[in-house]
Amino acid sequence: MTSPLEGGRSRPNPDSARSRSFAAIDREFPEPRPFRGHAWEVARHLIHVGGDLTLARDLALPEAAVEKGVKALKMGAPILADTRMVRAGIADRRVKALGGTIECLRTQPGVTSAAIRAGIPRSRAAMFLAEPKYMGAIVVLGGAPASLLTLMEMMDDMFSLTSRPTLIIGMPAGFADAAEAKALLEASPWTMLTVRGSKGGPALAAAAANALMEIALREREREGSL
Repeated sequence: MTSPLEGGRSRPNPDSARSRSFAAIDREFPEPRPFRGHAWEVARHLIHVGGDLTLARDLALPEAAVEKGVKALKMGAPILADTRMVRAGIADRRVKALGGTIECLRTQPGVTSAAIRAGIPRSRAAMFLAEPKYMGAIVVLGGAPASLLTLMEMMDDMFSLTSRPTLIIGMPAGFADAAEAKALLEASPWTMLTVRGSKGGPALAAAAANALMEIALREREREGSL
């Protein structure tokens, strides 16, 4: 068989595949859709990445939270990812185009030693060590539910109003603590995006951040052309 790299058949265009996937999702959700405007764009992106139309009924995407995240990213807000997998899924080129930064909290220096000293999981230690970095950040959590639970504990007990993250994307997955952690997040006063129940994970958490950045870049380009 001739390899497409050697000529002959061209490789599929991933951008075209995504566009067709988005169009198919739009057809599955005729107006009135479960979300509007930018919130629908985020929802559609998550449904596409998850390959799951039923995801729409489990998403919590408040329009005000979406707009706050977009506005912050347009201004170069830093992104903090809880795990390497979440960090790897977030598009560097978009972060750079927006003038922002991105960091994986689990790989901060001192996480392992702090966890051993305190006798706590690394997922919790990483969140405590990152305390000075939260102000104004977009915090993207798709790993262990302990990361999300720890952040909410900190925000309840320690943070002043000015030192809180701009937006929490809380999407851990699993059947132990994930649904409970996300229910607490949704019921909290914090600005957040989440997916209810056991669904979630690094791919969805990163997809939410990527969707917000895509909107932010488009909005900034539009504003610059006015």
